[in-house]
Amino acid sequence: MEDCQNGVRARGWCTTHYARWGPQRIWRACKIKGCQNRRITRGWCAKHYQRWRQHSSTDLVKSPPRICKKRGCDEKARSVGYCKLHYMRYWRYGDPSKVKQKCHPAICTIDGCHGSTKGSARGWCQKHYARFLRHGSTETVKVGGVPRMKVPICRTCKTKLEVCVNWTNGDARNRQYICRSCHSTQAKKHYKTYPAHALLSRAKSRAADRGLPFDLTIEYVQDLVQSTPRCPALGIPIIYGGGSGPCDGSPSLDRFVGSKGYVAGNVAILSWKANTMKNRGSPEDMRRLAAWADQVERTGDYGPGLKNVVIAPKLIFDFLWHRVGRAEVSRFLGACLREAKP
Repeated sequence: MEDCQNGVRARGWCTTHYARWGPQRIWRACKIKGCQNRRITRGWCAKHYQRWRQHSSTDLVKSPPRICKKRGCDEKARSVGYCKLHYMRYWRYGDPSKVKQKCHPAICTIDGCHGSTKGSARGWCQKHYARFLRHGSTETVKVGGVPRMKVPICRTCKTKLEVCVNWTNGDARNRQYICRSCHSTQAKKHYKTYPAHALLSRAKSRAADRGLPFDLTIEYVQDLVQSTPRCPALGIPIIYGGGSGPCDGSPSLDRFVGSKGYVAGNVAILSWKANTMKNRGSPEDMRRLAAWADQVERTGDYGPGLKNVVIAPKLIFDFLWHRVGRAEVSRFLGACLREAKP
């Protein structure tokens, strides 16, 4: 062929041109009338040739559907002359007529247990079998010093535990066998021994709630605790684990600049009393409030009390509560109410 540089295969043509010539030369249609498929053997196409081999005729022959050879079954045969149901029985049991007998689940062999052995092994129920796998015995095993029994008992004071009475829902859900009072005692003891952990955890929670930066570490907070035995502002001793709630000497992490968050160099440990007073106003407010409190102590005159309560009620109340005392606060509020009456 002109302009073809491929190698010669046959008849002086390359593979491409020989393939183009070959099918056109040897292709002939099936001699069955109306069939345009390629002739394969005996002048027939593959379809008519297979019909002739199976049925001795090239005409379409519809064979009757095969029925399951099991007597009384009219389903279509699938394999080995059986329908799907009887074939599965034949494949499992060797007999298409055999049916597996349904039996009641066996009972656990452990004395006093009426659990079912379904889904388990060794003749035990799932509870005893799980004990055997975990501890090597079906008997009740102490886990962490706490026996797992039907009636829960506090591991410290040995009292009976009842949910929502002396047992919290969280402890019951986590299988913590300890009553409320013992749990509270242990928490106070832990806080008194490791105060830095509680301060760090609370500061981290507040920073997350307010979206503030946080990079404090437990080592940094421990150094602050060890180096701050007294409040830097008021000079009172810092009390760790002093009671059921915060007192004047309870420790608290204070931020020098609130917007910078809880970062190293921006926090210090103050007493609860000093931090509460500081959070209510600016340094100028503190100086004015201290001057007013000194005047009250010297003269006993509260001034226009109702006006003061309207301007800064929380600031004055907190300061009087910590500085003056409960009795003075009561007298102050009584004077304000008397002055407010027409």
